[in-house]
Amino acid sequence: MVEVAGEEATHIYVFYAGDLHNEENVAIPYEIDLMFTAQDGYRIKQVADETFTPPVETYTKENLPVSAATTPSVSFTIVDGDEHESEGVVHFLPLNFRQENMPNADLDPDNSTDLGGPRTRVMIDPNDQAFITGEPAIPQLRAQFRGAPETISIEWRLTIRTERPTQRLALDNRDIPAGGGFTAVTGNLPWDIEAALAEFVGGSCVLHFRIDGTAGSVPFLLRGKNPLDADARAHIDQSVDGDFTGIAWAIAQHESRQGNRVYNQFNTQNTIEGTLNRGFPNGWGIAQIDRPIAGAGVTTAEAWDWHENVVAMNDKLIEKRDTFYARFIGYFRDAYGEQENWTEPPAAHTFGQTTLSAQEWGVIVLYNGAAGVPRSRVPGQSFRCPWIFNPNTGVWTFHDNRRSINGVIRRYATEIEPEFRSPPPPTEE
Repeated sequence: MVEVAGEEATHIYVFYAGDLHNEENVAIPYEIDLMFTAQDGYRIKQVADETFTPPVETYTKENLPVSAATTPSVSFTIVDGDEHESEGVVHFLPLNFRQENMPNADLDPDNSTDLGGPRTRVMIDPNDQAFITGEPAIPQLRAQFRGAPETISIEWRLTIRTERPTQRLALDNRDIPAGGGFTAVTGNLPWDIEAALAEFVGGSCVLHFRIDGTAGSVPFLLRGKNPLDADARAHIDQSVDGDFTGIAWAIAQHESRQGNRVYNQFNTQNTIEGTLNRGFPNGWGIAQIDRPIAGAGVTTAEAWDWHENVVAMNDKLIEKRDTFYARFIGYFRDAYGEQENWTEPPAAHTFGQTTLSAQEWGVIVLYNGAAGVPRSRVPGQSFRCPWIFNPNTGVWTFHDNRRSINGVIRRYATEIEPEFRSPPPPTEE
């Protein structure tokens, strides 16, 4: 980030001169390279038989004729083949491309992938990153050429392409405005990209602009920050059905864990930090919502907005509860409910030091997947239920997902969630 004419700017500049005419009011042809970065320069080019006074020069960021009060500019004279002279001024317009609500990990140094807190007006240079915040909030992106006159129109366009084309196909690709066109904005006003975007989405982005038909662009990445752990748990507790307030936050914590990081809508590691958190086989986000890509797939909102991911989680928990109790337990009840030794599943079951209801244990296992659960068979039905009724003894037996006996249940019960455990028995006086 640099400062030009008292304004913060990226290392991108464009040059605007408008129409030039000679003494006979004949248009003078000229060319100006549109923009440069910190490494490049620009040239006012000779065209046809015209000559320039001074001769063709190259300017870089270091030798811009910067003025503290006005936008930098350089004057030149064009002499055409008939020795008609025309004076012109090329204005240097610094690009002010910024995110107003950039997350600040400095406030949370132990977890740089989380929101921390916002700070304002962070300039975005080419190949920089902008972020969805952990609250979550859409990035407040603005683009403007400082010093551009209101008499001109600057055209803008944003393209977004997924960084995971194999898994997401084109679900998250966007052209803003739609159809590949441009949005025209008066030269002295910013383009409000946040308002144009109006949704949670990210990927590999390019900000395109045109001035007088000449085009330039700024590539950047739009990724995401995770919520603070306390915020994630509080929101999950407030958002899910009452049957799940004791387990939903723990399921999300376990499902999206990466090392010692929990509640991860986005990845936390190295070069992929801030990209979508995907788990096998096709789970996405803080609750690892999994839908076949060949069907509806996980929506863009569910993939990029952790609040929407929690909504999908609650829907899935309700589905698993209904599958467990209304269907699976119903199958046993229909088959054996008239027997004298029939009982409903236990109101409470203890695994390790953790006591939960049969339904809660069943939902936990089914959410993670039932492939490792033994198959039960009753007349007319074959299914995998974490609780199995023995019609000979009248006893219910709990079966964990065997693929994860030392993962899902044990980690819920004894490793990740100390608050999950039932209180110790009272001491005798």
